[in-house]
Amino acid sequence: MLNTIGEWIDPDQKAFWNFEFSLWNSAGLFLSALLLFLMSNPIREAFWFLDGVDLIIHEAGHPLFGAFGISFVGFLGGTLMQLIMPIAFYVYFLRHTQPKSADICLFWIGQNFLNVGRYMADARAQEMPLLGGEHDWAYMLDEVGLLRFDTVLGHLMDFLGCTLIAFSIYGLYVHFRERRRTNP
Repeated sequence: MLNTIGEWIDPDQKAFWNFEFSLWNSAGLFLSALLLFLMSNPIREAFWFLDGVDLIIHEAGHPLFGAFGISFVGFLGGTLMQLIMPIAFYVYFLRHTQPKSADICLFWIGQNFLNVGRYMADARAQEMPLLGGEHDWAYMLDEVGLLRFDTVLGHLMDFLGCTLIAFSIYGLYVHFRERRRTNP
């Protein structure tokens, strides 16, 4: 079934999970993700212009998922929507044979994970300015008994975001190189 879903999402097999990875590629991607992780705060600051869009999408997710009538789902809805939206664009571009646009959306997904990571890591400190109401991740992590791990979980989200950004950059490299090879 996974193969069928993968084929539906990426019929031309241009997504990063279809790349051939050598030991060198894998090591390079891991080191790139690690370097990006060490620079995650400057990366977040560099892409500030996406934050407004992400915030609108995040806030729209609360009432959308809150309609289910479960508080936890309503709180989680902001983060879910913030991730679902760029994932939907990523899938759209893969399905329509636009791998470079998909790679840019993968970068956007990674950037969103960086913001989710910062929000999670702030759960106990609650120093981030909020639009109002309760801190989503303070509530959710407290509900599941993981509040004391907020910074660890936040750093895991940061690393995941940096890994996706590294894959997106590598994907752009692969797709531009492939295009140059077919159109000299």
